[in-house]
Parts: sequence; C-alpha cells; structure tokens
Amino acid sequence: MKIFRILLSLPKIVYYNFKIFNFQDAIKLPILFHYKVKIKKCYKGCIDIPIDKKRFLIKYGWGDGSEGILEGLDLTSGGGYLSIDEKSKVIFRGEANFSKGISIRVDNGGTIDFGENFHCNSFCFFASNKLIKFGDNNLIGWKVNIRDVDGHDIIENNEVTNKPRKVIIGDKVWIGAHVHILKGVNIPDNSVIAYRTLLTKSFNEPNSIIGGEANRILKKNIIWK
Repeated sequence: MKIFRILLSLPKIVYYNFKIFNFQDAIKLPILFHYKVKIKKCYKGCIDIPIDKKRFLIKYGWGDGSEGILEGLDLTSGGGYLSIDEKSKVIFRGEANFSKGISIRVDNGGTIDFGENFHCNSFCFFASNKLIKFGDNNLIGWKVNIRDVDGHDIIENNEVTNKPRKVIIGDKVWIGAHVHILKGVNIPDNSVIAYRTLLTKSFNEPNSIIGGEANRILKKNIIWK
C-alpha cells in the first residue's frame, strides 16, 4: 500500500519539487509530498534546504499518526495543507518527517525554520508572519498549535497592538500532544512541554518540564529519550 500511495503521489511530488527548486535540486526530489496534501501557495525558492538535497529528505503528509486513534480520529483522510506566500519562506536544515493532517501557513514575509531531525505527529498547525525557529532533534506530539501571530489585527487608537513576535524553540525539545505555543515564547534546550499546556511566556532554564495553567517549571534537571 505504501508503494501504491507513493506512485499515486508521484505527479504531485514531481510537479511541486520542480516548481519550488531549481532543476539541479528538483531532480533529486528532496520533498515527498503525499497526494492528499493541499498546496495553496508556493513559488520558486519558497522552501530552502541549505544542505545536500537527498531524495525524500522531507516527508510531508506521511505516517499513520496512530496516537490519534485514542481520540477516534479519522486518520484515513487528509494529507495536510501547505501555503507559503510571496516573500515568505520555510527552511529545512536536515531530515524532517510530518505525519498526516499537518498545516503550515507562512504569510507576510514570515519564516519557519526547522532544525535537523525534526519529527511531527498528526494534525498539527504552524502559522508564521514573523519567525518560528526550531533547533535540532525536536519531537512534536499530535494536535500541537504553534504560532507567532494572532491571526487578526487588534487596533487601538489607529495602531495595531498585537503585532507578530518570534517563537524560538531550542534543541532536543519534546512538545506533548494538544500543546498551544503562542507568539513571543522562547523554549530552552532539552525541555519537555507537558500535555495540554497553553504556553504564553518564555523560559531560559534547560532540562526542565514546563506546563500547568500558570506556565511554570514542574521539574528540573531532567533528560528525555
């Protein structure tokens, strides 16, 4: 079945790799798009891979996302969504794996920078109008929402009061399922973000478990595998 799905996805894989990359890079087919992924906007150079572009280095819309079965999700539908408008960019600095139902939206000159060895489970959402930057070796649980922008402007005295703010996530961070990370948040290296956390403020102490309604360090001096 996997080979069949790859064959079914081949027209989309070839078309969008050649649309995004120059010929020398596109012929390597660095991105494996699932045929169900909806690509709304993209342009030549909107995705940058500043390393050797190996075949299928980036897998987008693949994986069974089996954890979602716990919630009765229909994992047979929806490969995902990708939209990168003009002057915006997505960067991949190494291997990246995105399961089913992932949505990435980059607008208004925003950038999402994925570090090496990035793994993301099903039905996550990333939205950037500024910068979302991931370090290396990050693991993202299912139904995670990370955004550096609120989505709509709030205007007071003719000025926008809720402008986008960078989100910076360090190396080797495990973000648990159903976590929401909002604009302006910094997460240090070797952190764990607890299940269902709504993270609205930054931390600077590495090797910590972060969570709770009040956004606090729950445990210190931890490591995770």
